[in-house]
Amino acid sequence: MQDAILFCLMVSISGAILMPAFTSDISKETYVEKENEEKAYEILHQLMVCKVNKFSHLNGERVISSLGIDTQQEGLLTSIIDNLLMREQLHRTYADLCVECVACQFKILGYRVNILTQNFTEMLRLELKKFLDERCGTHYKYNFTIVWNPIVGFDFGGDLSVGDPIPQGDVYVAAAYVTMPPSLFTTGIGFPLQSIKDYVYNEEIKNGFYEAKNGMISEEDFKEILRNFLIDLINKVIWEGFDGQENSLVDIVIDYLFEKLKNSIQDVFGEALNMVNDAISKTGNDFSSLTDKLIKESFATLISSISLSDTFTEIIEKTKEYIKEKVKDFIKNVIEEKIQAMVSSIVKNIHEITDIGTEILNWLFQQINFCRAKMVLAIWEV
Repeated sequence: MQDAILFCLMVSISGAILMPAFTSDISKETYVEKENEEKAYEILHQLMVCKVNKFSHLNGERVISSLGIDTQQEGLLTSIIDNLLMREQLHRTYADLCVECVACQFKILGYRVNILTQNFTEMLRLELKKFLDERCGTHYKYNFTIVWNPIVGFDFGGDLSVGDPIPQGDVYVAAAYVTMPPSLFTTGIGFPLQSIKDYVYNEEIKNGFYEAKNGMISEEDFKEILRNFLIDLINKVIWEGFDGQENSLVDIVIDYLFEKLKNSIQDVFGEALNMVNDAISKTGNDFSSLTDKLIKESFATLISSISLSDTFTEIIEKTKEYIKEKVKDFIKNVIEEKIQAMVSSIVKNIHEITDIGTEILNWLFQQINFCRAKMVLAIWEV
């Protein structure tokens, strides 16, 4: 009996002696993980608030290179092109440059429509690499990505990525949403957004929610009311607009974006190229005609119905309608499943929900949101 007691006592003493060694390793590992997570958020925060003193890129660099002009070679022609097409920005945050970059790419179904801003993406990628290399040092590797995907699941918008592929294993991730350029909110888009809010916060859906929550109508009846309301809401946002007084949100946004693209190509870029036409007339090429042909061929890669005989306005109109139809077909095919999931979620959590309007708006803008992009920074130890 005494031997058994002595044995238990020795085991207890051994455990007490060895326990700090085990807990020390666990505590150290937990501390390192927490430190790495904080490091990721710290770098992402710096990227959002730190400013680039001077950033420049060349509009249409890809087009100019396609015409056989070396923009790296010094000379009168290069100076003229730089003066007309080089864009310089001072004291802009990295986040501002990122959202501006993805907003002007116009990527659709894997194809980049705006061929004028490729150099913007390339130069910004170099600037971001310099910044992140400095912040991460030799201790970490990283992958930074910003994505503007206004219609979830549909390949339209813009993206930018820099860094190494994300590995398997311990990776520490920080993420944040950033607002798209303010110009999106000052061109009539605010009006359909207000119409959406007014429609969602109406008495019909409030009354149905109140009655269901208090057992005044059956669960199945409320499901039908809610389902019909969400279908009608999506139809107005995507196809019909509200009260017959305005286009749908998709129509308004795509019309606006492509009007900006047309102005950039036709007015700004086109006018600048016409001004340098005389400077290279000695090459024997009609510079403006060659540029026009390259841009039209670029659009024709996306849409087979575009021909080189189309005017630029006709090309923009065809591209807009093509994208609108693709968007509407996509939403029509996937929205039923999303609506059913939303109805089930609200019914399941009806007693926890206090404001049905806010719940519906949050759901809608998780599916369709032209006003924000998502930034993600992943870091891992070398």
